[in-house]
Amino acid sequence: MEKSYKTDRVSEAFRSEYARFAKSHTDRGEIDKAIEMYELALVDDPINSYLYDRYAWLLINKTNNFEKALFLSEKAFELDQNNIDAMVNVALSYYKLKNIKKGDEFIELCVKKGRSESFVFLRKGIARYQIAKNSSDNKYAVSLYNEAIKFFNKIGYNTKSEAITGYEAKIRDDAVRYHNLSLKRLNDMKFKN
Repeated sequence: MEKSYKTDRVSEAFRSEYARFAKSHTDRGEIDKAIEMYELALVDDPINSYLYDRYAWLLINKTNNFEKALFLSEKAFELDQNNIDAMVNVALSYYKLKNIKKGDEFIELCVKKGRSESFVFLRKGIARYQIAKNSSDNKYAVSLYNEAIKFFNKIGYNTKSEAITGYEAKIRDDAVRYHNLSLKRLNDMKFKN
């Protein structure tokens, strides 16, 4: 079912020629060209929620243009409030803009649309880890690392009682990795003081 959803989502997002060019440029790492093609694709297909979503994903993951990513994600969500990827991208955009409260609001909506609690805990934890890592305020960073660790620990408890699917196993593995990174950074900060 999940595989079918991904296939449908991709074919829906890239149904125009410009959108297919955007994907091709993205796949080759040609980000500026991909952005140019996404802009043309939006003119060509302005009510395609999945197209806005994929463009937002590019900006979140390959650029620092998080304001535009937020705009695109919100537009994707406005066009289709069942587009779970748009919800995730709205949350990730807010997190990249260091707005934890708004990011948490949107990431929590994902559970109602079928994402696991483990996924939500992971995204909340990673957001706090990334914001802490880039913070110059040590007290704030320590607080965020501690919050991140708590979220990563919740994943461990949550997955023990559930059958672990491939995706849940990936979530657990990512949680372990970020948990260890958070602990290392927290310990390094303590030794510096």
